[in-house]
Amino acid sequence: MVEGVLSKIPTHYDDFNIEIHDFVDGGDKIVMVGYYTGVWKATGKRFKANATHTWTFNKDGKPNSFFQAVDTALIINP
Repeated sequence: MVEGVLSKIPTHYDDFNIEIHDFVDGGDKIVMVGYYTGVWKATGKRFKANATHTWTFNKDGKPNSFFQAVDTALIINP
């Protein structure tokens, strides 16, 4: 998941951060609610966009799925 998702962040964003507002513990599922902030390289504009992550873990505690929802309109046109 790091290689497929997180490692690509520097390609598209400068000064990228995740501001965590809340965690929801659902046992084998963890949900993060927060914001992405940074500068989108395509426009050079700073943004703050709503974001959620849902991680599902196997019985060994390793992640086996990841879902994200992001308000991309706020990134493209802040």
